Amino acid sequence: SLHDALPISANTYAGTTKIDAGATLFIDSGGSFGTGAVTNSGTLVFATPDTVNNTITDSGTVEIKTNGTLSFSQTIGFGVLNFASGYTATVDFAHGTPAMTITGFANGDKIDLQSVAATSCSLGSNNVLTLLNGTTVVGTLDFDPSQNLGPIGITSDDAGGTLVRMAQTSYVVHNAAELNAALTAISHGGDSAVDNTAYTIP
Repeated sequence: SLHDALPISANTYAGTTKIDAGATLFIDSGGSFGTGAVTNSGTLVFATPDTVNNTITDSGTVEIKTNGTLSFSQTIGFGVLNFASGYTATVDFAHGTPAMTITGFANGDKIDLQSVAATSCSLGSNNVLTLLNGTTVVGTLDFDPSQNLGPIGITSDDAGGTLVRMAQTSYVVHNAAELNAALTAISHGGDSAVDNTAYTIP
């Protein structure tokens, strides 16, 4: 069990991991968990892109403090997933929709639900995003109910799954370069490209 803040950089260990309430485990470049399950009652910080092959459970917080992609290959469920300010991250979930509250989600951040094929979405009360395939609900994501979310939508991840992202929907351009940048952002694969969304470029 971890009781205090502990960085893991270029180090590994074996077995299971238990992060106690009030403790922080900080995973930096070169560091990794043991091979067993992770029980997180505290805070788990990822400061480097990684692929996580452990199950992670309990009511703690997982914080993303890195640019790039963090992938969870197992079914996971914990209290809070926080996208830290100042970073642009993509978080991949290989199985279903994660059971947690998502905080700090901002323009440029992405959630890739690799096993969920959604064709539309609807943001409801308490910032619950409902994902649909036709008229069938295929998953939900619980965003921070106190956050004033901007436009949020989905697009295909081009591999059978669904990419969830915030979208900038209004652009002011003054020259050809700015116009090209705006068109790139809203085109398929761009940072603000979501389905069934209107964009304004005055």
